[in-house]
Amino acid sequence: MEENNQKPQKYSLVTGQRIKNKSVRKLKKEHSALNKEKSKKQKLLSKRKQKFNKMLEKSQPVNAGESSELTQNTNQQAARSEERVLIVRRAEEGNPVSRKRKILNLFSYALVGFVAIFFGYFSGNLYIANKDKVDFGKFSEESLRDNGRAVYEAVISSGRTPDRCSASEVFVSAEYLLSQMENYDATVVGAIQPSIGKEQSVNGFKKKTGSLIEVESISLGMLPVAEIYQYDMQTRIAQIYKATKVDSAISATYPTTPTWVMNYDEFRAEYGSAPESPLVPYIISSKTIMSGTDSVKSIGGGKYQIKFNLTTDSAVFNYVKQVKHMSGLKDYPTFKAIIVTAVVDSDFNFVSLRFDEAYTVVYFGVMASCTGYLETKII
Repeated sequence: MEENNQKPQKYSLVTGQRIKNKSVRKLKKEHSALNKEKSKKQKLLSKRKQKFNKMLEKSQPVNAGESSELTQNTNQQAARSEERVLIVRRAEEGNPVSRKRKILNLFSYALVGFVAIFFGYFSGNLYIANKDKVDFGKFSEESLRDNGRAVYEAVISSGRTPDRCSASEVFVSAEYLLSQMENYDATVVGAIQPSIGKEQSVNGFKKKTGSLIEVESISLGMLPVAEIYQYDMQTRIAQIYKATKVDSAISATYPTTPTWVMNYDEFRAEYGSAPESPLVPYIISSKTIMSGTDSVKSIGGGKYQIKFNLTTDSAVFNYVKQVKHMSGLKDYPTFKAIIVTAVVDSDFNFVSLRFDEAYTVVYFGVMASCTGYLETKII
C-alpha cells in the first residue's frame, strides 16, 4: 500500500486529464524563463509609468492657484467650443431654411434690385426730360413770323437770283408763293429710328385743289398709325379720319364717317400748323434760322439749294403738337437738332423739301432718342 501511495498520479483528480510528469530540472528551467519574462514586463511598465509621470509634472501648474485658474480657463474654452457647436447645429439642424424660403428670398432680392434699378432709371430720365423741357408758352407765332409777301416783293423788285439772297429770304418767299397756288400735288416719304424698337416708316401725300386741302400720313413700324384729313378753306371745317387698320406702308383702311370734325381754331390747337399750309410744319423765318448755318448755292438746271439749321425751341412752336398727336405721347418731344434742305427754281418755287430731325420722347417713363427725316417732292 505504501509503495503505491508514493508513485506519482497519472491522471488529475480535478480535470481527469493525463498528467505529464516532468523532471525537476525541466521544471526549474521553465520557472526561470517565466520569471525573466515577468521581470521584463515589469521593467517596461515601470519605464512607461515614469515617462507618464514626467509628462504629467510638466503639464501641471506650480501651485494650487494656478491649477485652479487653468482648470477654470479650460472649462470656459470647452464651454465656448460646445456653444459654437450647438449654434452651428441649431442653424443647420434646429431651424433649417427651407427650399421654398430660399426661393422666396432670392425672388425678394431680385424684385428689390429691379425696383431700385427701374426707379433710378425712371427718375434719371424724368429728371433729364424735365431739365430740357421747353416752355412753349413764351413764344408767339406773330412775333416769330416774317411777312412773306413783303419779303417776296422786296426780292423780286431787287432783281436778285436765289443764290444772291439769304436763306431766309429764299425760303420765306417760296413758302409765300406756295400758299398762293391754286393747285399742287406732293408726295411724302420718310423714316424715324428710335433708340428702342424698330424703324418707323412714313408715307403720304399732300394735295390742294382749289379751296380743298387733302393730306394723308401713314406710319408703319412699332406703332402703326394712319390719318387723312380734308379741309375746306371756305367753310373752315376739317374732317379727320383715323385709320381702323394699317394695311401696308402705303395703304390704310378708314371709317366711313369722320373720327373728328374740327373748325380752324380747334385744328390749330390739336395739330399746331394751319390746315391750309401742310408742307412746312415749322416756323421758318429770319428769327428761327440759326445764324451761321445757312447757305444758298446753284446746283445747275436753273435750280438752287438752300440749307440751314433751325432753333430747337421757337421753330417747333407749332410742330410739337403734331408730333404729340400722331405719336400718342403724353407730353411734347424735346428737339435736339433740325436741318432743313430745300430746292427751289429760279422763280422761287419749291421743287423739294427735306427735314432731318433729332429729338427725344418719353414712353412709359423711358426716354427714347429718335432720328428721322421727311422728304417732300412737289409735282
